[in-house]
Amino acid sequence: MKTSSFLFLGLLLSTYVSAPVYAKSSDELRLELGAAFTKVAEAEWAGGDVSDLVQVLNSAASLIDKGDDASLKVAEDMIQYVSVSALEKKEEGVQATNYQNIVLGATLVALVASAAIVWFYGSRVFWALWIRTKKGWRVEAA
Repeated sequence: MKTSSFLFLGLLLSTYVSAPVYAKSSDELRLELGAAFTKVAEAEWAGGDVSDLVQVLNSAASLIDKGDDASLKVAEDMIQYVSVSALEKKEEGVQATNYQNIVLGATLVALVASAAIVWFYGSRVFWALWIRTKKGWRVEAA
């Protein structure tokens, strides 16, 4: 995932170095950065792996601090990328959580079924095995 993030950043930088730039102001981008951070926090709370998105947000914040038009445009694109990716990460986290809940439920059902089988048939099986292994023994008075 890190290589795709770096590839994305490289493409953005190469695209916008030569293109005319019409960037938002740094204050507007800081507000968008805060909104993107909120989306990333929600995705993390849902169980998604957002470490690569946090790196991209940190890069965008440093580009906003530079303040030139090209950096602001790249930062804007990075923030939009994070906003879209955070929703995908949130969905992945929800799916992973649902899968873990299903596995947990199946494990509990299997455990309860095993306990019921042991409860109902355990003593019968135990004594049948006891008699089978000890049937040739003779007890003598001392």
